[in-house]
Amino acid sequence: MPDYKESTVTGKQWHRFGDVYACNNYSPRRQYIVYGEQVAQEFADGSLQVKKLGGIRKEFAPGDTFTVYAPDGTPLREMSEGELYLALASHAMHVAGLRDAAAPNVRSVGYPMGGITVEKE
Repeated sequence: MPDYKESTVTGKQWHRFGDVYACNNYSPRRQYIVYGEQVAQEFADGSLQVKKLGGIRKEFAPGDTFTVYAPDGTPLREMSEGELYLALASHAMHVAGLRDAAAPNVRSVGYPMGGITVEKE
């Protein structure tokens, strides 16, 4: 089919991470994180378009380290993936407790994959 209504557009485009999935399987014992990547486009008229691109998967390696940055890009400190894993696990338990206590801003939802495809183990 032919293209139609072609026009020139102005604006800006950037990549971002829109989804995060942490896997903590028992069988087989696998722990990894997937960051769902998106490309966002903002047009001169103020409209925004976001497209999912896929994901980046990294096995948790407790001894691997990375730099934690403030929102303005200032480096704050080094953190290990082991610390990140513990922080995520602790936050999960905190949120489960809020849900169990019927907190108004926490609810059960379907499996939150957000369009990320995770390979079968």
